This record gives sequence, C-alpha cells and structure tokens, in this order.
Amino acid sequence: MQANQLAFRPRYKFVSDYNSKQIIDLFHEKLSRQKEKRIFGSVMEHHIILRFYKKYQHFWSPQMDIMLEEDLDTGKTLVRCLIAPAPKVWTMFMFGYIGLGVLAFFGLMLGFAQYTIHQPMWGFWLVPVSLIGMVVLWLFALEGKKLAKDEMHELKHFVDEVFGCNCLENAL
Repeated sequence: MQANQLAFRPRYKFVSDYNSKQIIDLFHEKLSRQKEKRIFGSVMEHHIILRFYKKYQHFWSPQMDIMLEEDLDTGKTLVRCLIAPAPKVWTMFMFGYIGLGVLAFFGLMLGFAQYTIHQPMWGFWLVPVSLIGMVVLWLFALEGKKLAKDEMHELKHFVDEVFGCNCLENAL
C-alpha cells in the first residue's frame, strides 16, 4: 500500500534487522528527542502504541499499534503496524450499528406481527429509518477518515524516522 494512499485502518508489516529491545530503545529515544512534543507512546515488552497528546487530538485522531515479533534464530524482528481510530470511536460505531440493526430487526418483527393480526403495519417504517441511520454513520466515518489523514501520515513518518528508512512504504 502506498503511503500517500493511506486507507482506513491500514496494516503494514516489515522485517527489521534490529531486535525488539533495540526497537523499543529507538522509540524511547525518538519520543524523548521530539522538537515539538505531539506524539507520545506506551511502550511495553513487544507492543508500542503511539498517540497524539490531548492538546493536538480531536475525536477522529488515529493511533498506531506496533507489534514486535522477534525471530530468535535470525535476530531479526517482524514489525506489524496498524493505524486506527481510538477505541472510543470503534465503540461508538459498533454501538450505533448494533443498535440500528436491532431496531431494523424489531421493526421487521413488529411489522410482520401487525400484518398477521391485520393491524396498521407501521413497524415496517423502522427498517428504512435504521438503514438511513447506518448510511449516516458510514458518512460520518468517511468524514472522520478525511480529518485523520494528515495525522495518519504524521504517525507513518514518525515510524519511518525511528527505523531510518521508508519502511511502511516498502512494507510486505
């Protein structure tokens, strides 16, 4: 995937000559040497999460999850990167889609029950309402993707600087 064509939730993987300890040290060093502190990271044993500081964040700000899988035989590390919205955004969308799906199901069941007992079938109207709601959520997601594009590029650039290459551009 080309870096200038960042998709929603792009995934990258590449092999690094550094072991996982060296990679974590590189991230610690890069995070501490930033001129303008925009990005901070949570660094665990084989997992790194890069985020933007609160004052630079907006609702759609992405984060980057980096998983390190070390090959003990070669000393190289498989680096897997995922750029995605924050968990609160996913939770909101999943809650919205599930709620609208339940509303559509309820509308269908109510409509068929009303049809069966020869009553006005207003329950069927809940189905298009929920479908319209799903389209609105989808349009919000597209707008969020546009708003997060520059920050996605910034995270990609940050990782490329840590590794000293255009790693994500040349990802597997």
